Amino acid sequence: MLNIIPILEDTGITLYFCELFGEMPVVMPKDPTETGLKTKFNMAKRMNEMIIAMMANFAEMEAEMIRERLSSGKIAYAEKGYSIGGHTPFGYTKEYVGDSTKRHTKLIPVAKEQAVLKTIYALRERGLGARRIAKQISSLHPDYEDFPIHKVAKILNRKFQGLLDMENQHYEIH
Repeated sequence: MLNIIPILEDTGITLYFCELFGEMPVVMPKDPTETGLKTKFNMAKRMNEMIIAMMANFAEMEAEMIRERLSSGKIAYAEKGYSIGGHTPFGYTKEYVGDSTKRHTKLIPVAKEQAVLKTIYALRERGLGARRIAKQISSLHPDYEDFPIHKVAKILNRKFQGLLDMENQHYEIH
């Protein structure tokens, strides 16, 4: 917003924020007759710049507050076992719950994949890295030969989705 003001002034555009300031323009075109100290001490222009800077700060603060509220809402939703979008995490399948007006996607644990998840988290507790965990998964779980390292890393890095096991207990992750 602050970067566009000089462009508006140079192109001769007058900007009004009608609800806030009534008929007082906030940005006015540059006056070619004003030169030297007269432009430096134009108090109306300085006040307008301060008002615009404050408005921009408040808008930025409000946008940050909205992001935080959305993020905390998603976290709470995910902790209840619901999907917050994206791909279905390993160890789960998605199932629609609710009526036709309010459909939510619930994450339902898949027993076979849950066993793999428990192994991954147990091996992580013992201090193993993603590469060694992937090799262990391939040898311990016959259905998951050549388990990808990137998938192990992705599972270990996820924050909220997919942290519940079959009994809706949180895995111990440190």
